[in-house]
Parts: sequence; structure tokens; C-alpha cells
Amino acid sequence: MKKTLLLLSLFLSPIYLLAQQEDYADFYISVADTAVNYKSLKNKMIDLQTELNIKIDTMGRGYNAEKNLICLAEDDEDELYAGQYFPRRFPSESLSIEYLNFYTPTTTEKTLALITGIFESKDEAKKHLDKVLPTNNNAYLIKSNIYIGCMH
Repeated sequence: MKKTLLLLSLFLSPIYLLAQQEDYADFYISVADTAVNYKSLKNKMIDLQTELNIKIDTMGRGYNAEKNLICLAEDDEDELYAGQYFPRRFPSESLSIEYLNFYTPTTTEKTLALITGIFESKDEAKKHLDKVLPTNNNAYLIKSNIYIGCMH
């Protein structure tokens, strides 16, 4: 019995690890600026929308001052994430304010990032960054291994 379990675990372990690896993807994230103050980044995001003609996609989240948290509304239809932060995880050229430590885990937990796009290729991300830099000389790219599996 022990030999069977050992053989079974040796067979299934690589399959499990492969399945877990498929739940992550490398993306390039364009960051216009960072701050700890939500309002200042929101104002900058609105200015960027006008200057660069990039849409804002908050994914239904707003800033809850009582919780000091970017989050979905308490009465959101997604019962699991209602009142909680749900990160932007897929490629798109849009503006949003996110917690930087989701993309760069070594940063401070409450550091906010004004994201201008998430891209699959480095070339695409650099091309986008070249569009952002003239109006935001603090802009930069980060490469991040992001969890893209089910969050429910």
C-alpha cells in the first residue's frame, strides 16, 4: 500500500506542479507613478486620461476611506469580493489604481500604483511606455509573474 501511494504521489506531483504553473503568467506592467495617497493618484489618473486618451477601468472598485482600501462596494454582486480589493490581472491598455505589492511583492503593502497598462510582450509594453513618458517622467515598467487562475 505504501509503495502504491509513493508511486502515485511521484506520478501526480509533476502534474500538480505543471497545473499550478499554468495558473501564472509573466506580464509587463506600465506604472505612471506611485504614492500612498489615493486622491493624488486619482487626480493624476484623470489628467492622464485626457492627455493620453486612455480609458479608465476601475473594475467597479472605489476608495473606501473608512477601510483605507481600494475595494468593490459592500453590496457588490460578487459576494466573495464585496468590500474587498480585487486586483487587475489581465492584459489591457487602461488606467487604474492598484496595490503595487500585488505585482512587486517586496514593496510596502499600502503603496498605490497608477497602472497605465498590462502587456504580454516587453516590446508592446515599451512602445506604450514611450507614449506615457513625455507626460510622466516617473513612469517605468515592471515584469511580474501574475496569478491568472480562478480567484473564487
